[in-house]
Amino acid sequence: MFDVKHYRIRSWIIAGYALPVFLFLLTSTAVFVNVHTVREEAALWKESDRIADLIYKLGFNVQQLSRAARGYMLEKSEISRQTYEEADRNYENYAAELQTVISDEQQRQNYEKMTELVENLDQFDRQLIALVDAGKTQEAIALWKAEKGRELSEEITDILEAMQERENDIVEERQAEQENALDSLLSVTLGASIVSLLVAIAVGSWIISRINQRMNEAASTVASSSRQIATAIEEQERTAVHQASSVNQTTTTMDELSASSRQSAQQAQDASTSANEALDLADKGSQAVVTTQDGIETLKSKVGEIAEQIAQLSNQTSEIRDISQLVGDLANQTNMLALNAAVEAVRAGEHGKGFAVVAAEIRKLADRSRQSAQKIHSIVNEIQNSIHATVMVTEEGIKTADEGVRIAGDTALAFNGVQEAVNNMAVNNQQIYLNLQQQASAIALVVDAMNNLNTAAHESAEGISQVKLGTQQLNQAAEQLKTII
Repeated sequence: MFDVKHYRIRSWIIAGYALPVFLFLLTSTAVFVNVHTVREEAALWKESDRIADLIYKLGFNVQQLSRAARGYMLEKSEISRQTYEEADRNYENYAAELQTVISDEQQRQNYEKMTELVENLDQFDRQLIALVDAGKTQEAIALWKAEKGRELSEEITDILEAMQERENDIVEERQAEQENALDSLLSVTLGASIVSLLVAIAVGSWIISRINQRMNEAASTVASSSRQIATAIEEQERTAVHQASSVNQTTTTMDELSASSRQSAQQAQDASTSANEALDLADKGSQAVVTTQDGIETLKSKVGEIAEQIAQLSNQTSEIRDISQLVGDLANQTNMLALNAAVEAVRAGEHGKGFAVVAAEIRKLADRSRQSAQKIHSIVNEIQNSIHATVMVTEEGIKTADEGVRIAGDTALAFNGVQEAVNNMAVNNQQIYLNLQQQASAIALVVDAMNNLNTAAHESAEGISQVKLGTQQLNQAAEQLKTII
């Protein structure tokens, strides 16, 4: 069922405006239809006027055809011939235009009959013109009289007059239809305006009555609701005051917790700083051990290089000893050769004296070479003995360096353990500091939130008081509205 009580005042107002608008649209549609009809009748009236003008022009040109043909028979003149051709062209154009605009069935039948007669007339006239051109003017005149050309022209004229009369009748009919359409337009406009006014007055009165009733009901409801709201607001005001007191106590406790958390965070920061200092010292000690280990490794490398050089020197002294042995052997062989040369020089007698002297010098030189080789051999033996002693000392140094490297490695491992332990302690202290700092920040945020909550509680209490005052004013306004309605 249609229940008007469930519709809002806005809906009634919209309906009150919508109904006149609907009636206006309906009236406008009727007016548009009638105006369109009037326009169509006016267009048809104008078209009929155009058809009448074309019929007149066709009759005039048909008469021109007959007159030009008769004039050409009486006097063979190019002017008459040109007049005939021009009239024929004009007739063709006007006939084609007339065919496109006529719509009445009777007019179409008259048009077809007229065109057939005009074609016959044109053929007849052209036959007459051909006879005149052939010099048979009297024969053309006789043919015109025998074929009754005047009667054919008159028959065409009668048809054109009939078409003209029919078109005049059509014009009168369309004029009457146009007047009827105008009368209908006036009636529809006036009737629709009166109906719209009456309906608007009736609907407006009914809507005002319904709005008055709904506003009266709404005012009663508002008055009752405002009293209930006032009671609920008083209860909320008491709750808000109690809540503000509890929030204030909580805020004080959170402030104390925040101070304690900041102090713990500072102590954790100091412990983290001390651990970082110990970590730096352990790092420096570890670097010193690494440096010492690198120095021992360098020393070991240098001792190894010395051992290699000593081994190379031993090989070279061995080669020198071999060379000195070879020199001694060469000296002995040279001495034997010098001795043999001296013997041969003695055998040679007087001629071998000079060669004997050379042999003696060579033997002396060989003796000195053998002595030098023996001396070099002795020196080389002493050098090799020293080299062997140096090699032994070098080997002991390499062993000592290896022991130092091992001890330095153990020390480095010990420092690494200390550094790792100190580092873990520093990281733990730093983590404790960060946790305490985050806790302090969180507590600060909680304190801010509690302060905001405390402020909001006070503002809520004040707002509730203002709402209470507004509710009382609303109740008074509802009572006044109820009295006015």
